[in-house]
Amino acid sequence: MVRKIAWGIAIVAAVAAAGRQGRCYFALRSAPPGEEVLRRAMRADLEAADYSGETETESFVRGGQVSARAHILHRAPGKYKVSYLSGPQAGMTVGSDGIMAWRCGSKGEVMEVTNETISPAEVAERFPLLLNNYAVRIVCPDTIAHRATWVIDVRPRYPGNAWKRLWVDKEHSVVLRSESYDSAGALRSRSAFRSIEYGVDISDLMFMLPSEASTYSDQQRESARTATLAALGGELGFKPRLPSHVPQGYDVEGYYIFDHRCCEGKSAIIRYVDGLNSISLFEAMPATPGEATPRRVPVEPANPTSGLGWVAEQFGASNVISVLDTSPQVVLVGDLSKAELLHMAESLK
Repeated sequence: MVRKIAWGIAIVAAVAAAGRQGRCYFALRSAPPGEEVLRRAMRADLEAADYSGETETESFVRGGQVSARAHILHRAPGKYKVSYLSGPQAGMTVGSDGIMAWRCGSKGEVMEVTNETISPAEVAERFPLLLNNYAVRIVCPDTIAHRATWVIDVRPRYPGNAWKRLWVDKEHSVVLRSESYDSAGALRSRSAFRSIEYGVDISDLMFMLPSEASTYSDQQRESARTATLAALGGELGFKPRLPSHVPQGYDVEGYYIFDHRCCEGKSAIIRYVDGLNSISLFEAMPATPGEATPRRVPVEPANPTSGLGWVAEQFGASNVISVLDTSPQVVLVGDLSKAELLHMAESLK
């Protein structure tokens, strides 16, 4: 009798699974191209209807898990406000008025102000690059926060890169859930709307830097884009080094000056993009001559060929390589494998 019951349960489960696969198959036959769904999703920040919602995010770092909830307000084009309700950033707020982005601490102090924004033209320009480097396909339909979505995979054509799975609202093209995987295929973070309401009336005042915020904190930082590498070096007083090896599919996105108010001097940022992921190369002269890169974690042995020593860390899907005992000091941050970042670091000249 027990065997018959178990056999019956197995049959029911198999029939249910077949039914789900059949529904998915017929839904995909009428689905738009995955590339078109992704294109609309990339433009949603600039074109989507106003909305408010609550999200939950989980990050997996060093074998542990960190969770956070946040309330989000969004208004096109490019205006947003994220208020963290729980987790390590509880009480903090980040936002943008579409021109300036800002971050405030739990006591209202301004932690960061930047003028980095992405224009519709830049979004359109990056999309062909993304399609050159990633294969996009619709996996199946799903429902998130009571909204019908298309689930799409965005997987790299070249090894060593991170990839994403996205749940895109069928009507408004807003990404309602996302999962980020590292270059080895391990899940590093996921975020999903628990609730969302479109068409809400949101005042522009909600996206301005809070008037009650203190002027600046010691952690304030600013960044500004320069036109050329020569202009970047002229502003900083040293010549930034460039890698002779750049991973396949990546192009230079821009040159930036990074000013961290709690430190002396400024640093250069050279940013590379492949349409989805990015690599940031930070370079700065030590505040004190001969000062070495802080060694917060175990130091990897030097490469016997290049003599290069480094500190390797991981944050979410990103790897961080701090190159030791160089001038200028060098840090590489990228959503790709440690091996590729090390290859870049060893090719600096």
